[in-house]
Amino acid sequence: MTEIQKPLTVKDIAPVLGVSTRTIYGLAKRGALPSFTLPGSRLRFFRAADVAEWLARLDAHGEVR
Repeated sequence: MTEIQKPLTVKDIAPVLGVSTRTIYGLAKRGALPSFTLPGSRLRFFRAADVAEWLARLDAHGEVR
């Protein structure tokens, strides 16, 4: 059985990535960083696996390959 992972918030991942929450919101809004919202909510959530995959695709200049 697959374990359900708790979704991460902007405040969870901003310090890990070393950027501001505003930067995270901007990346998510542009679709550069995979995120989702729950029905009836405006909050952004992130899956740890999606963030890890996104980080792995970044090149030396911070652009997604």
